[in-house]
Amino acid sequence: MEQEQVIKIKNVGIKYGDNWVIRNFNTDFYQGQMVALIGSNGAGKTTLMNTIAGAIHPEEGKVEFNKKLLNKHAFSSIGWSPQRQVIDWYLNVYNNVYMGAMLAGYSKRESKIKTNNALKIVGLEDMSKKHPDALSGGQQQRVQIARAIVHTPKIMILDEPTTGLDAESTDNLLASLKKHADMGNFVLLSSHDLHSVENYCDTIMFIDKGKLIYFEKKEAFLSRFQNFEVLTLEIEHELSDAQFNTLQKSIEIISRNPLQVRIKSNEPLGDLIQLVERYVCVKDVKKEKSNLRDIYLKLKEGE
Repeated sequence: MEQEQVIKIKNVGIKYGDNWVIRNFNTDFYQGQMVALIGSNGAGKTTLMNTIAGAIHPEEGKVEFNKKLLNKHAFSSIGWSPQRQVIDWYLNVYNNVYMGAMLAGYSKRESKIKTNNALKIVGLEDMSKKHPDALSGGQQQRVQIARAIVHTPKIMILDEPTTGLDAESTDNLLASLKKHADMGNFVLLSSHDLHSVENYCDTIMFIDKGKLIYFEKKEAFLSRFQNFEVLTLEIEHELSDAQFNTLQKSIEIISRNPLQVRIKSNEPLGDLIQLVERYVCVKDVKKEKSNLRDIYLKLKEGE
C-alpha cells in the first residue's frame, strides 16, 4: 500500500548572513518512515531539522505538512527535540513532561499515563521530582526528549536525541520511535551513534554542504558501498607508535585498538596479513561487511 506524504520540502533555501547554508533543497517524507539524517558537522543537519520544525523560516521555498503550510494544527502534531536544550527550569522533571501532554490537549488522566510512559522510555522514573538544575547534562537531554514524545505526535523531529543516553536508554528510545513509525507515523532523527541508528532506522538521508546527496532505503544505501570490507585483526600485542605509523602508510587503518583495517572486497587477504606480521603475529581475523558508521567515515574522507 502506498504511504501518504506527510512533509514536502520544496526549493528551500536558508542563509546566515550572506552565506547560504541550504539552497534548492527538495524532498518528500512519508508516513511510516524512520529516517536517519547523517552528515558531518556543518553539513546543515540542524538547520534543516529546525526549518522543518518551524523554528526557522526559509528565505526561499516552503515546507508543507499534508499539503499545507505549517499552522497551529500542524504544529500540535509535531514532536521536536532540538540540539539546544529547551526545558522549563522552574518545573520539576515530571511537570516538564506533563505540561507537554496537557498542552497537546490530553485530559489530566491521559496526561499522567503518557507522562509516566515517556519518563520510563528515557529512564527518568526515579528522578521525576527533581528539578533540571539538579540533573546532569545527559539527564536534562532526556527530559527534553520525553517532553517531545509525550503526546505521541504524528511527526517526530529529534536532533541528536541519543546524546548523553546510556546503551539501555538509547535502545529503549529508538525501539519506541521505531514502533511509533511502524504505526504509520514519521520520525526524523540525527545521531552520531550510527551503530544504534542502523539497527532501527529504515531510511538514510545523507547531506553535505546543505545539499541532498543520498536519500534511500537503508538496504540500498548500504549495498551501494559494499565494495569494501572491514577486518578486525586479533594481534599478539599492541603495535608500537613507530610500527603503527609505518603500517598506516601501506594500509587503511580505521581503529588501532582493536586493530581494524578497511580493504576492497576483492583484495587478497594473505597479502594484508603478511604485511601486518612484519611487526606482530596475527592470531585471528574477523571479516565484516561495511556498516553505516564505516560508510559515513568513508564518505567524510571524500569531502
